[in-house]
Amino acid sequence: MKFSVLGLEEKQTGSFGVAIEVMYGDADGYGKMEIRGFKKGKDEGELSELLRLLDDLQYADCYEISSKPGFDKWFNQGARKWLTDPTNHEYAVLDSFEVLYYDENDVCYKVDTERELEERLHSMLNEWAGTKPEEMTAEYGHVLLEQIRDIAAGGEI
Repeated sequence: MKFSVLGLEEKQTGSFGVAIEVMYGDADGYGKMEIRGFKKGKDEGELSELLRLLDDLQYADCYEISSKPGFDKWFNQGARKWLTDPTNHEYAVLDSFEVLYYDENDVCYKVDTERELEERLHSMLNEWAGTKPEEMTAEYGHVLLEQIRDIAAGGEI
């Protein structure tokens, strides 16, 4: 995965962070958390690992979240915990996430991520993971094939 800081010269030093927004229940409320400290030029691999997990969490319900590979590493160690719904104490579901960059003065910049082909395909296939075999019609098959072709040609889903 490649990261481009928008509106900033590349020679700057600083760190990346990920702003995460979760949803409680059926949009009964929202919570936010942020993971920071991914050093530019050093920790992009770790950042990519976290983003792949967050891609997986986008399609998980509150009961599946903790079973995703990598969840315990990122959200069940130390002080960093995944947010829980304050009314029923189940895990909140992921609503959105965004990569940010902080320069040495803690000024925040937006980041554009460029995903490799494998990562784009993985993300797209996660969307289809809940489709039951009996639901897979010829039309769905055609849509799936077109999405794969678009991604292979360099597009996004």
